[in-house]
Amino acid sequence: MIRPKVTIIVPVYNVEKYLTCCIGSILSQSFKDFELLLIDDGSSDLSGEICDDYVEKDARIRVFHKENGGVSSARNLGLENAQGEWICFIDSDDWVEVDFLKELIQYDSFDLVVGGCEGVGCMIYSTKRNENLIIDFKHPNKAAQILNANNENTISAFYYSWGKLFRNSIISQNDLRFDTRMKICEDTCFLMKYLIHVQKIILSDSSLYRYRLLSVPNKYVIDSDCYRKHMDLFDYCLSEFESFSLRKMTILRKKIYTALLLQFLANLKRINSYSRFKQEIYAFNYGFTYILEIEIELNRIKRWAYWFIFKHTILGYYFIRLILTIKTILK
Repeated sequence: MIRPKVTIIVPVYNVEKYLTCCIGSILSQSFKDFELLLIDDGSSDLSGEICDDYVEKDARIRVFHKENGGVSSARNLGLENAQGEWICFIDSDDWVEVDFLKELIQYDSFDLVVGGCEGVGCMIYSTKRNENLIIDFKHPNKAAQILNANNENTISAFYYSWGKLFRNSIISQNDLRFDTRMKICEDTCFLMKYLIHVQKIILSDSSLYRYRLLSVPNKYVIDSDCYRKHMDLFDYCLSEFESFSLRKMTILRKKIYTALLLQFLANLKRINSYSRFKQEIYAFNYGFTYILEIEIELNRIKRWAYWFIFKHTILGYYFIRLILTIKTILK
């Protein structure tokens, strides 16, 4: 069997309403050299049957049925069976325009290809860029200028795994997987682990991924037990951050990792008890990237952090841990 250029992994769970649109958009791609893995994560509706019907229509499709274990376990099963040189994740309630793959695959000299997306729902959401942005860790100063000039739109590109091309060789050689313990931020943690192994990233000016904002899979119920688990996972991410620093990460890498850790905290705004201090997190989002370059700011921010921890208890503690971790790696 000839190895496909791209493996598209679609985790499927109770999306019978949207699944035909998603699969149809993939099969209509102008770039044809791909395989499509549909991972039915124990759906209780007709999603699994819809997947099986498509196998009869196109030889590029393979379907896997598994017990429900969450989107991370579904993606991991896809990774274990992927044969393509590149990996692309697409959520089953989203869809892609006809030239989506064609636009991204032309940049196959990079280690990560990031496409833009446009949200479809009750609010306007877009990550469209006016030009291609290249992040080359061999030339960190130039890349850092790009990162600073386009901070919000650039950093947000690393929050999600869908709409990108990942090198399968990097994933397989480093045994990278999604953390199955997580209900939110699983994409962020996967990207953190992947980014340590890349040299060049391109953020394409194409915006051909369509993200459905109001579909059922995008709604999460986070209880107090889940909150505690995510705090434990934040501990884990900080530990990973510290271990990465031992590899002498550039300032640019540290900026990206800091922003991703901050996003990890910010995503917890989905918990009601978090809403009272989410504004403080956002307010310091941009400022904290400069901690990595201007150590003198640490004293001022440290004083603020002590006030923060008394006011906001649990999350304040983790915020301070992030500050102290950053300070340590600057020494």
